[in-house]
Amino acid sequence: MAFVGISRDFMQRVTNKIEKMRRAELKTLGDEKPRLHIHNTDPFFMNTYWGAHAPLYMQMPKDWVSHNETAYLKFRIPGATREREMDNWFDFHAKPTGSEGFPIPPRQYTYEARECDPTNPIMAEIVDYAVKMNEIDTRWETVAKKVIGFLQACKSAHEAIKLWPDVKIYFEAGDIERLEVENVRAGSKESAAAVALAGIDTGEIMSAAVIARMSGAQV
Repeated sequence: MAFVGISRDFMQRVTNKIEKMRRAELKTLGDEKPRLHIHNTDPFFMNTYWGAHAPLYMQMPKDWVSHNETAYLKFRIPGATREREMDNWFDFHAKPTGSEGFPIPPRQYTYEARECDPTNPIMAEIVDYAVKMNEIDTRWETVAKKVIGFLQACKSAHEAIKLWPDVKIYFEAGDIERLEVENVRAGSKESAAAVALAGIDTGEIMSAAVIARMSGAQV
């Protein structure tokens, strides 16, 4: 039986496998982020970029205002509670429906995303995409945290699959080939790995793999 240790390289391969499965599920949302197509002076854009100064736009000299082909916007994803605050935000592009670009207020950073109102009806499709994306990312963050934590508590990949046979779905094919799996659980219930496993909802973790497989990931 070839020994497969819990090395740094092994853990990196597991991490890469989980990331590949996450990306496979994300692809079910579409190959690209949705974009907002609106008139260049739509009230939604004007309120976002100009705020209370929007009524002054028409009074400004034309050479004071630049017109951009893209407006960069962002909003906090409803219901998002990720550990990193930046992960709770969604940024996207808006494109003008006409030939003239969006009027940008003077002396503003044109490539800095501006916070917009996600409750506006014009945002429904983009918000729906962002919420679904956040649900997928949150689920796979949980998978990565639980699986990696469990494996780090194991002395070897052999101990891991004896305690939790299905965890091998997160192993790369080369590592699985090196393992000769026995359907016998480890005898010691006092091991660090057994303690780690006791705190994992294995059904939840394995359902993520099933979703990824249905999404087209080669697992």
